Amino acid sequence: RGLHCVAGTAHFCPSRHPLYSPLSRFMLHVLRFPTSASLAFLSLQLISSDGDAVPWKFEDYDCRYVKSVYGIDWNGFRDAFGKPAIIQTLPVMEWIGPLWESMQHIDTFQDLWVTVSEECPLGMLSFFSVYLVQCMTNMEATFGKFESLDEARQQVYDNYERSCYEAFRREGRTLDLMTRYPLRATVGTKWPFLIVLGSYTLRQARFGRHYVFDDDLNCRHIKDPVVDWAALQNVFYRRYDDAPVEDGDVADTWYDASLKFIFSPRLSMPGAKQQAVNECPLGYMMIKCLHAFMMLSTESAYFKTTEMTLARPLASMSDNPALLLFTEWPLMQMFGFMRRAARHGFALDYRVAELRELRRLPDAPIPFHSHLASLSQTASPLHRAVVAFLLGARDVYLPPSEEQARAYRERTVGRHVDVDVDADVAVAGRPASAPRVGGAEAAAAANGSWALPSTGLVYATMVYGKSFNRYIEAFVSRFERALFGRRNLALFTLDSTSAEECERVWPGGCVKGGTPGIMHKFLIPWIFNIYDIDLVWIDFDVYFWQDPTLDILEHQKSGDYEILISGSFATHCICNGIVYFRATENMRLWLLDVIHWMYDHPYEHDQKCFAAWLNHTERVSYEPLPRSGSLPTWDTLDSVVKFITAAVVEGNGWMADSWRNVVLFHFLHGESDMSELDVSGGWLKNSKAYKGHIDPAGFKKGSAAPKSTLMEVFFGPNSTLERRIWALEQSRQRDRVSLLDGMSCGFSSESLEKMQGGLQVNGGLVFPTFR
Repeated sequence: RGLHCVAGTAHFCPSRHPLYSPLSRFMLHVLRFPTSASLAFLSLQLISSDGDAVPWKFEDYDCRYVKSVYGIDWNGFRDAFGKPAIIQTLPVMEWIGPLWESMQHIDTFQDLWVTVSEECPLGMLSFFSVYLVQCMTNMEATFGKFESLDEARQQVYDNYERSCYEAFRREGRTLDLMTRYPLRATVGTKWPFLIVLGSYTLRQARFGRHYVFDDDLNCRHIKDPVVDWAALQNVFYRRYDDAPVEDGDVADTWYDASLKFIFSPRLSMPGAKQQAVNECPLGYMMIKCLHAFMMLSTESAYFKTTEMTLARPLASMSDNPALLLFTEWPLMQMFGFMRRAARHGFALDYRVAELRELRRLPDAPIPFHSHLASLSQTASPLHRAVVAFLLGARDVYLPPSEEQARAYRERTVGRHVDVDVDADVAVAGRPASAPRVGGAEAAAAANGSWALPSTGLVYATMVYGKSFNRYIEAFVSRFERALFGRRNLALFTLDSTSAEECERVWPGGCVKGGTPGIMHKFLIPWIFNIYDIDLVWIDFDVYFWQDPTLDILEHQKSGDYEILISGSFATHCICNGIVYFRATENMRLWLLDVIHWMYDHPYEHDQKCFAAWLNHTERVSYEPLPRSGSLPTWDTLDSVVKFITAAVVEGNGWMADSWRNVVLFHFLHGESDMSELDVSGGWLKNSKAYKGHIDPAGFKKGSAAPKSTLMEVFFGPNSTLERRIWALEQSRQRDRVSLLDGMSCGFSSESLEKMQGGLQVNGGLVFPTFR
C-alpha cells in the first residue's frame, strides 16, 4: 500500500497506481463477499463418504483447460517458468524475462483480479509470488550493492524492501490462500509459487537478515533442549569458512543426516513433543515437514495425517509469512522439495464432463460402430483415438460362439510358442525342461466349456520415452507370436517418437496421444469398459512366454471375477503389472473412484492405491475411502507357476516342473514412475539380485558381463532364447516359504489387525500463535 514503482526498473508495475492496491481491493472483496474462487480452496478438503454424493470435481489446478475470457494464456505463463532448478539457483533477472509478457498482460486487469483469479487461482498465486521477488530485488538492480550506498540511500533501500514485504503480507495474502488448499495440491501443481518463494534470490534479500539473526526464532542458546536445534539447522546448510551465517547455501545432501531427528528417541518420551513445540515451534515444524517429505514416497496414509498437522501452524503464520521465507529454518524450501514426490500432474486426457457423464450407462453398451462421427465435437482426442482403434482393430471380438471357442482351444492348448527349442537341454545347471501339457491333459482341456464374458477382449500397455520406445518392435512381435497371430493389442504411445515407431511395426494397433503418466493404468481400462470390452493390462516389462487368454478367462469364469491381478510368490501382496478388468458397471464406478483418488493425491503410488481400493493389505488413508459402488469381485492370478514376477526383490519368484509352464513373466525393469523421490528403479538395477539376472557368465564361459538391463535381455537386439531362459531360471525357487503372514504390505509393515485402527491427528499438540 502506497508503494510505487521506481522508474525504469520495475517491469510489471502499473504506471499510475500503487503496486498492490488492486490486490488489496481484491482480498478485501473476497473476505467480505466470498466467491466461487475463494470457496474453491476448501472444496477438496470436504470428501463425502456417502455413495453418489462423492464430489467428482477433478479441480483443474494447473489451468490446463481454461478458456480465458481475458485472453490470458495460462498454459504459456505456467510453462514460461521453466525448470524449478532455474528459479532456485539463478539470479531473478535471468529467469524472469520469459514471464514479462504474461505478467504485463495480467497486470492490465488489476481492477478485475477477483474474476481473473476465478479462472486460475494458483496461476494468480504464482503471479503474486513473482511480484514479491521482483519487488524485493529492484533496489539492488537500481542502486547497486547495499554496502556501497551512503546512509540515506541505505535507509531508502531498507524501507523499499520492507514496503515490498508489507504489501505482500497485508494485501497479497498469498500464504493464507495457499493454506486453504490441501498441501498435496500445492505439492502436485505445476505452478511453481513454492519454488519462487523459496528461491535463493529471495532468501538473499537484505530484509530477511532481521529473521536470520533472530535468536528466539532460530532457537539458539536454549539450555538442555529436547532436540539439538542448532545441529538440525546445520544439516541443511553448506557453511563456508569466515563467511557470515546468512551466506550459507541450502545443502542438497541433508536427507540422511536429518533422519535421526525424525526418529529421535527423546521425542518419543511422554510430553517431549509438546516441549519441543514450546521451546522451538519453527524447529518442530521443520521436523514435521521432514516427516511429511519422507512419507510422501513411502507411507502415504501417514502423510495425510501430517498434512493436517501442518495446516494449523501454517495458517497461523499467514500474518507474517517471513517466518517461512527468511529464518534459518528452510521451511519454504522443504515445501518446494516435496514437489519432487509428485508421480503425476493434474492432467487428464479425458474431459471432466466425459468422466462425469459416463459414470452410469444405460443397460446396453454404447454402439460405437456408428459412434465416431458423433464424438468428433464432444469427446477428447484420446477418447476418439480409442474408438478409432476399436473400429479398425482385428481380433478384439473373440470368439462369439462356443464352437469357435472350442476350435481356438484346440489350436492353442498343448502347444508352446517356442516349439523349436530342444526341451531336453539343461540351462545354467538347471534340470532339463519338460513339455508344458500334452496327450490326455491337452485333450481334456480342449473339451472344456468357456465363453467370453463381455463383447470383446483387448490387451493394453503404454510406452513413452527413449528408454522404452526402442523396444516396441520386439514387444509387439513377441505378443503376436505368443498369441499365434492374434492382434488384439492396443499400444498407447504417449510421445511422437513412440507413435511413429508403433505405426511402422504395429499398424492399426496404436493409440496415439495422451499425457505420459501412471494414471493411464486406470484410465485405459475405464474407457474400454465403457464399450463393454474386457481388458488385460500388461506393463511394458512383461514377457509373453505363451498365450494367457484361456488361463485368464477360465479363471474369471470360475468365480465370476471382475478383477484378476498378479501377486507375489511368497506373500499375499499384489502387483498391478498384469491385471484383467471385466467390463461391468460396478467396475466403471470403482475405476472412477480410483482415478479420482489418484488425481487428488498426486504423490500416490499406483500399486499401493490399487491394493487399498481393493481393501487388501495396504491403506492410503486412515479415514473410510469415499466409494461410489461396491467392492469388485477379485482374485489373484496364479503367481507361483503361470503369472510370475522376477525374484529381483524379496518375496518373488516361481516354482514349476519346467520354464515351459510359465505364461507371463514380469521381469521388473524398474523404470516406470515419474517421481523424483522414488529411487527404487536405480536401486533395483544396482542390486545384486537384478544383476544376477543379466550376467550370462554363469552359463557361457568367457563372455564378458554386459552393461545391460532386463529390457535388453528380453527385448534387445542381442536377445536370444537361451539368454531369456537363463534369466527366467534365476528367479526359480526350490521351496516356498510364506512371508508377511498377518502383516500388511508396503514400505513399513504392520499387523493387519492394527490397520483397522485410526491415527490421532495433531497428537493433541498445542501450537503457539505466530506473529
